[in-house]
Amino acid sequence: MWTRRSRAATELVKRADLLRALVEHVFENGLHDQSTNALAEALGTSTRMLIHYFDTLDDLRLEFMQKSGNRFRSEITSVSPESLQEPSSFISTLLDRQVEMDQS
Repeated sequence: MWTRRSRAATELVKRADLLRALVEHVFENGLHDQSTNALAEALGTSTRMLIHYFDTLDDLRLEFMQKSGNRFRSEITSVSPESLQEPSSFISTLLDRQVEMDQS
């Protein structure tokens, strides 16, 4: 059965897709010193659409940090105590997992 998505649901999906694309872009290129125009181009959208979904570049950055932070926290809480014996290896593994999660 075909169901029609509401406009609000479609907007949420588009916003989430942009946020996922942003996470991938940031892990590859960083976020500092990037204008709204540069980010829009990198994400395959227009500046107008970024502003529509996120209001300002600061709002977009905040959303990115919240999304990444939530994922990172869940990874940290799932780590076994034995892996904490070697902190540099532990941190490296967490960062690798973060990138893998955000690219999927």
